[in-house]
Amino acid sequence: MPAQPQDPAGNQETLPPEQEQWLDAVERALNVRLGEIPPQGDNAVEQMIVDGPEEERGEFMALVEDEEQENIEEGIEQRPTRDQQGRIIEERGEFLALGDDEDERDIERGAEQRGVDQRQPEIPFEAPPPYDPPPPYEAGEQEDMDDEEFEELELPEHRELHQHDPQPGEGEQPPERRLYNEMPQAGSPIRLNRKNDGTMVIDRRSVPATIKAKRERRIGRRDKVTYEPTEHSMNVEGLLTPPNKVDNERLQSVFASGATGYLQKFPDIEDSAIKRCHAMEEANGSLQFVGADQIVHETKILTALSHFKDAKGAENIIEYRGSGISQFGDPFLIMEEMNGGTLANRIPDDRGLDEPQLNDFAKGVLSGMTFLQNRNIIHQDLKADNILFRDNDSTVPVISDFDTASAHEGIASDHENGRDFGYKRGGSPDIQPPEVHDDNGQMTGKIDSWNGGILMLQAAIGNEGRQAFLDETAEFRRRDGRRDQGLYDAFLDPRIANVPPNIQAVIKGLLKIDLNERMAAEQALALIEDQPEDEQQ
Repeated sequence: MPAQPQDPAGNQETLPPEQEQWLDAVERALNVRLGEIPPQGDNAVEQMIVDGPEEERGEFMALVEDEEQENIEEGIEQRPTRDQQGRIIEERGEFLALGDDEDERDIERGAEQRGVDQRQPEIPFEAPPPYDPPPPYEAGEQEDMDDEEFEELELPEHRELHQHDPQPGEGEQPPERRLYNEMPQAGSPIRLNRKNDGTMVIDRRSVPATIKAKRERRIGRRDKVTYEPTEHSMNVEGLLTPPNKVDNERLQSVFASGATGYLQKFPDIEDSAIKRCHAMEEANGSLQFVGADQIVHETKILTALSHFKDAKGAENIIEYRGSGISQFGDPFLIMEEMNGGTLANRIPDDRGLDEPQLNDFAKGVLSGMTFLQNRNIIHQDLKADNILFRDNDSTVPVISDFDTASAHEGIASDHENGRDFGYKRGGSPDIQPPEVHDDNGQMTGKIDSWNGGILMLQAAIGNEGRQAFLDETAEFRRRDGRRDQGLYDAFLDPRIANVPPNIQAVIKGLLKIDLNERMAAEQALALIEDQPEDEQQ
């Protein structure tokens, strides 16, 4: 008979008969299991243990006669108990595990919790009081506040979680690299075709057209062309002066003029200029617009490129701001106004740019060239007069004048006559690569690489040095297919002997006769960007 539990006063406590019987059965089962008494020969003990009083919490033993299951449920047995709300309360206390191993005869009895209610008392839910918003300000109430109260308050200094006070000897953190997106901006209608070399071709049919041309065939005479606006055209009715006529004195509002048109300030858009065609009056009084097809061609290209504003090199391309047809019938193109002059104005005649300026220029113009080459657009006329600056303090070069741009496919392949699509030679002859002068020359985007090499040479040695070099090599360029790189370098090397090494490498890489050896603009740009800043000073 097991010892009876005692109360705190030391008096022996009498248990109910059924509980006393259950505890006796547990003790006999343990003794049988430990081999201290012989087996009883029936399953009455097991049944009695399992069906014991529900209030007993703690150890439960399962005796199984099957020899294959003599390792009796090792580990902790968790029997869920639920409270009044149906939530499971974790069983407390350690549970007995019996095994066959003799080393386990010292049975881990643990701290058995019997008859203890571990549930937390239920706390009645009380809803929070309803939200009472403050009354709105009355008119004039805020005006009566004393501003000096706000001036006396000091906002705490904003600090990032990882920020720490600078320590002696710590330099400034390098600026974060800008992230670029080479694809059209979200929502753009522009469609692209990817080429095997990684470049892209802009589908000209996906570019919103702002000018529609109609042609009237005239036998023995030039076709008569009229232009009409489209739904994408900018309405400038009443904002423009009559077009400048070829035979008349130039209008006072014109601040620049060229073969394909002239420029006026466009006051209705801040810092903007408008490019228009020269007008020629015919016998019947109607106007023919000289260079209109080139302006329409340039408009298509700049419209397409304006959808890539987040791409690397986009800031080095003149910004498009609108186009259409004036009330006089002439096509127009609105661009950002460039107030910093041309590269030709900044380069001294007898020497090149200072090294910091030279590196800034090289990075900018090569970034713009890379932007164009990656989109299969051949500018063909990358000369100092077509490289502009936004203001006098800016060192960011901007490529302009796309009226002679061309390509074998894509947006720039649209010829100025509006019918043919393919490559057409253009640009200033003296800056063109040898293949352009050949009858069977291969025309690629590396035409601009050569143009860029001559441009870099001019920026590095000055206007006079560049012209002298072009004069020396004029005969060399005209040799149809019979050219030697060594002979060309014999003219070039003395000219660039005092040029910084990285700029030398760029010039020589861009002025290679063999197209396979000639650098793309992106390769040349890497030579500038990889140069340590302390070596660029």
